[in-house]
Amino acid sequence: MTTVLIAALLQPALADADPGTITCDGTPSCVADLRDVIDLDEVGVDVWLGEAAKAAVQRMDEAHDAAMEDDGRGLYYGNKLNPEGKDDLSPQDCTTFVLEVIGQAFRAAGLEDEWMTIFEAAVENSGEGGFKGIELMKALQEHGGWQGAYFNPDVSHPRDASDEHPYSAYLAEKNGSYYGVGIDHMVVDYEPTYGSKTVEDEAGLEWLKGVPFGVVAARGGKHMAMIVDGDIYEVHWYTGEWSKDVITQEGFESWEWLSGAIVFPTAQGVTPVEAEEPEQAADQDEPGPAGADEVLAE
Repeated sequence: MTTVLIAALLQPALADADPGTITCDGTPSCVADLRDVIDLDEVGVDVWLGEAAKAAVQRMDEAHDAAMEDDGRGLYYGNKLNPEGKDDLSPQDCTTFVLEVIGQAFRAAGLEDEWMTIFEAAVENSGEGGFKGIELMKALQEHGGWQGAYFNPDVSHPRDASDEHPYSAYLAEKNGSYYGVGIDHMVVDYEPTYGSKTVEDEAGLEWLKGVPFGVVAARGGKHMAMIVDGDIYEVHWYTGEWSKDVITQEGFESWEWLSGAIVFPTAQGVTPVEAEEPEQAADQDEPGPAGADEVLAE
């Protein structure tokens, strides 16, 4: 089902429409009214892509909520639900949401060929098991030059006590990658767990709040989302069109997935902060016991 949905997202149905005659209002794959979001010639492609993607995320969320208020049902529903009676709606999951937004931004910039190169590379590298969002992030870096950042609110004392978080931090720092996504910046310890002795790095959280747009992966791509001005936007695939929570927005610091990676257009105005090396508390052993390299390395 996801493969069919992804194929549908590639149709640039309104890419050549006259921006003066079309108002997209959150319609899937409509790009015409994104062209005027910011002056492409003035800011350059990277900045423009970030601003257009940001506008697409917010527009889809707001349009769904507006439809809910007007008609009692939104524009989108989670694609794990029965599609019967929903022919006029758009099924989404966390990955198709990201693909929709990125595709809109590239097509609105007139970069259809570049987008297809990125998408096809991601499809090929995903293999036969189905499309992988982490491969999209890698393709955006390889073919689009996007940068990557690793994030983790409390490396040594994660709120959910999962070994995934200290192990992934250890490997991201050591190898400069997260499940194959290149890591240029480490943003860690910005929201220590209650009672933790971790030294808070406030600069890291301020940087995250200043990211205009980025694609986010947690648990190696098990879940995908997007960050807009420091807030997480994500789709919930078991939520129906009668709920505003098909697409949700929340502050990054409270996101339950905790750690992962962000990729973002390199020149979109972001000046990442390199976190200072905090003084390590006495009970904080180096993450990554013997064999940790094999736990998360591809």
